[in-house]
Amino acid sequence: MSGQNSVVAIASGIFQVAGQIARLSSVGAYFDRLFKGNTRKVLRSEAFHATIINNTADGIVAIDENGIIQVFNPAATRMFGYEEREILGQSISVLLPVHERETHDGYIANTNLHAPRILGNQRELTGLRKDGTDIPLEISISAMETRDGRMFIGVCHDTTERQEAKTALQDSQKVLQLRVLELEDAQARLELQGSELVALADNLHTTTQQAELANRSKSEFLANMSHELRTPLNAVLGFSELIQSEIFGPLGNDRYREYAGDIKDAGQHLLDLINDILDLSKIEAGGEELIEEAIEVPKTVQAVMTLVKGRADKNSIRLTLDIPDRLPMLRGDQRKLKQILVNLLSNGIKFTEAQGSVTLKIWCTSNSGYIFQVTDTGIGMFQEDIPKALKPFGQIDSKLSRKYEGTGLGLPLTKHLVEIHGGSLDLQSERGVGTTVTIRFPAQLIVEPTELQAKSARQLSG
Repeated sequence: MSGQNSVVAIASGIFQVAGQIARLSSVGAYFDRLFKGNTRKVLRSEAFHATIINNTADGIVAIDENGIIQVFNPAATRMFGYEEREILGQSISVLLPVHERETHDGYIANTNLHAPRILGNQRELTGLRKDGTDIPLEISISAMETRDGRMFIGVCHDTTERQEAKTALQDSQKVLQLRVLELEDAQARLELQGSELVALADNLHTTTQQAELANRSKSEFLANMSHELRTPLNAVLGFSELIQSEIFGPLGNDRYREYAGDIKDAGQHLLDLINDILDLSKIEAGGEELIEEAIEVPKTVQAVMTLVKGRADKNSIRLTLDIPDRLPMLRGDQRKLKQILVNLLSNGIKFTEAQGSVTLKIWCTSNSGYIFQVTDTGIGMFQEDIPKALKPFGQIDSKLSRKYEGTGLGLPLTKHLVEIHGGSLDLQSERGVGTTVTIRFPAQLIVEPTELQAKSARQLSG
């Protein structure tokens, strides 16, 4: 077959399948447009045909009826790695991996026999480069008649990038599916945890309600019992005082008078405990109300000091008051303020040994508020015992702390009374050194003289 005939024949075959390979390369689209024009004139130009074959981006491989390569364009050289001089005359099988030679429709052991199956539509197959690596291809094969016999032309397109993109897409889909499975698993776990949390919340709500009911019942019981115990205690105190004072005549023995005094002291101590329990029950039940007024602090403090002085003298404890000459008034509940100070001073006296001291210091500033501070030189406590001392019925174990029996309500009750005023209680203590309790009332409770004058003016105008 002459060179001119081969080139012209191959170009003619390409034109015949140009519509089929239009998707494979820009040359195919060009051929398709060209074929609609003056094709005969184009076919007369051998140079033009050779230019098209040599410059197309897709590989063109032409074989004869025996599968022997007759044409191998530059694009095929770049694609497969073979030079034209070393591949022409070789079997097409050198460009196919073993598995493709035996199984793919593209293998042409007898080209004419397989022609009906391999002509026409595009198909995918794997090619084999000179260096032994595979190359994914999309190929379209057409047949044509020449003076030397029938020839088959394959237009090959390298689909490596497409395959890589496809593989990347598949990998991404697998990763996405894995993430979806993980999310579904996480969602299932969250739904399970949500159900457990709902059940836990329901149980907690039920438990809280039961605890609140139990606490309310306890407070009501304590309040009722306190009222019931007060009546006979008042009788015990009253009669013991009558006996001690010998209103209806002498007792005849001094011991009876002493015993009457002991009965009165024990009864008074028990009544104090009952009052503490009753007050704490009211606070916990939310029934404690403040009766606010402008309190003259120095006057109130002097009354408190008088109440506790007898106990301090009896225990040989020095009681000291550190107070400025002038102090503004404090807006609050006067009875509760007295109770706070009595509780703190009594506690200090109770846990301080003979020859010790208890000091009440008071000061006031617009920044810190109204401060009451009680310091004693008593037994003190360890830092870890402070939270326990501030809880209702909390008792710090020690021989001296049990010198006077009590319910452990003094500090918790005092803390509650301060807090309902909007204040705070701070307790600092060191074992064997002493304790300092600081009460802070907020600055907005300080009653300035101008405020009192305005109040008096309103009362007069009313």
